[in-house]
Amino acid sequence: DFQRPRKERHIFTHVDRSTTPGELATVEAVLPGKVADLSNVASHRVTVPASTVYGPTRLRISDITQRSYESIDGEGTNADLVIQKVEIWSSGGLVKRIRADQIPSQPDFKIEYWHHDGASGPRGQFEEGIGWVLHENAWVEFSFDLTPWDYEVRLFLGTQMLENHVNDAMLAEIALVATDNVEQTAAAQAMKAQIVDLLWQATHRRPSDEEITSMMATVMESAAEAAQRGSWFNGNDDHCNTWMLFPDQQTNQQAHQDGSGMMRGWTALVHAVLTSWGYLHD
Repeated sequence: DFQRPRKERHIFTHVDRSTTPGELATVEAVLPGKVADLSNVASHRVTVPASTVYGPTRLRISDITQRSYESIDGEGTNADLVIQKVEIWSSGGLVKRIRADQIPSQPDFKIEYWHHDGASGPRGQFEEGIGWVLHENAWVEFSFDLTPWDYEVRLFLGTQMLENHVNDAMLAEIALVATDNVEQTAAAQAMKAQIVDLLWQATHRRPSDEEITSMMATVMESAAEAAQRGSWFNGNDDHCNTWMLFPDQQTNQQAHQDGSGMMRGWTALVHAVLTSWGYLHD
């Protein structure tokens, strides 16, 4: 359903695939340019305006480039997103600067982990002279506390996409999310409206405020767990050939890219509704 334009969707008409409660701003940035080797970085600057509410604001930076491991010559290639620094500006000037080497010491720091044969590790690291390097399609997030106001978050990014890569540009997603007073944000209201519509379509009944709160918690808890497992919608051990639903590989990859885990969060709620007593028997 998320692959369709909003007006053509059947179910998810209030939210998009990565909408989260408390969302303040989400930007997809196209980052063109290639490098000869991994000692070089193509530099980019992305500016995201946002109005904050009381409480911490979480910044999440994700690499959402498609076909990340594909080359034009069949040889190995590379496409890594680099964070060099983050600056926060208001009308009064610079408010905060976070260097690449300071990222893991920021409040609420989290990063996607790889898992293999019982071992695991972070999908990104600081490299001297380069910056904070994310592995292909990985994400990192951390928080900062700002007085409610209008700000510009300026991200100084880099890309390390080798010359034999199939793409000419990388794609990054930058999301700013309020973690307190989320009910004051438009995104939280949209998610509540989506839950109401979902239950109404299934049972012809409007949920109570307590049910909405519980369902919102189900979505967010499932999404958080999913995001920690990885950015791909399908699990490593499933046998669902959902790729057959899409006309080409690029569309299939886009449909299954779920770095925030929100599509899997909504899937958990849909499953709960469709297996509930009210849907099956009332």
